[in-house]
Amino acid sequence: MATDIIQANWSTIKSKVKQKWSKLTDQDLSSMTGSFGELEAKLQDLYGYQQSQAKTEIETFIRQNNLKAKETTL
Repeated sequence: MATDIIQANWSTIKSKVKQKWSKLTDQDLSSMTGSFGELEAKLQDLYGYQQSQAKTEIETFIRQNNLKAKETTL
């Protein structure tokens, strides 16, 4: 699920997120916890995206960067 993928990879993808959406500030990124909803809301605010467009943009970003949810070990 896209929401899990963003959060699981957040610490390693922040710079790629900033490259993709340059209106995001370093402060924006550091205050976010990697929540899909946070990123979605911020893109709506900064870029004027509708919710569905923000979701599509994030999902495309995930596919383009071959991101996957991290597996947990027991």
